[in-house]
Amino acid sequence: MFFEKFDQLADAPNAVAKMRELILHLAVHGKLVEQLEGDEPASELLIRSRAEMAGLIASGKAKSEKPALPVSEEEVTFSLPSGWVWCRLVDAGQFINGLAFKPSDWGTVGRPIIRIQNLSGRNPEFNRTTRDFDPSVLVQDRDILVSWSATLDAFIWRGEEGVLNQHIFRVLPAPLADKGYLFWLLKWVIRQLAESDHAHGLVMSHINRGPFLARPIPLPPLAEQKRIVAKLDALMTLCDRLEAQQQERDDRRRHAGRAGGRRGRRPGHRGLGGRVVRRRLAPCRRRAVAGGGRAHRGGVHRRGPPPS
Repeated sequence: MFFEKFDQLADAPNAVAKMRELILHLAVHGKLVEQLEGDEPASELLIRSRAEMAGLIASGKAKSEKPALPVSEEEVTFSLPSGWVWCRLVDAGQFINGLAFKPSDWGTVGRPIIRIQNLSGRNPEFNRTTRDFDPSVLVQDRDILVSWSATLDAFIWRGEEGVLNQHIFRVLPAPLADKGYLFWLLKWVIRQLAESDHAHGLVMSHINRGPFLARPIPLPPLAEQKRIVAKLDALMTLCDRLEAQQQERDDRRRHAGRAGGRRGRRPGHRGLGGRVVRRRLAPCRRRAVAGGGRAHRGGVHRRGPPPS
């Protein structure tokens, strides 16, 4: 019923933003798509993925992290569908931090240095560098990036190869995670952390790596992750369309309001600041005109000879 009336509900104030939250909530709670019996259980996927990550760490191809502890019953905040399992964010991938750059490192040629303001849209201009770097901090097209200071959010990098600046994680998915699902899951985790702090009267300005990676997360089977992403992408695209339509309607209303205001103005002259001011006759002038006399600053003088 909700999705059948999606377009109608979008007209309510702040509705599209609320829809996005609801869609993501349904996705990570296992209520956006159906579960299929043929999917490999996430518990088996988790065991295999941890073994593969341990091999990468042993060979020096991945950084060692603090092992994930089992998720206790006290940490579980909702029930999972059949085939899902609780694990921790550190199980979902590698979280590689960026580098600190000095102004002397900046230039106008070379790879772009990807900063938080480039991701958030506050500043589209890039500083560049010709230095050589470890491949782990070289960002590739469609990599997941998480800004963990000031602006807290997950992004998909779309562009040329760049160098990762400080206060940003480059996230490489573990075998258990579909990249699209991990991207949306990270957005949900960041929102949960921010709401938890807000509930305690705080404003979260940065993410601490340890508690962040220890955060419990709901893990679906890999096949279901892909179905969730397909549904999420379709619904979020619909939200984008509804937002664009809302913006067009708002622009038309503002334009019509301005046009109506101009048509409703009476003739007059422009006063200070360009404001239209109607000419008003002084009381003496109105009385003079009404009585057939002529106006004078001192009062009204009648036509005809002066009184004797």
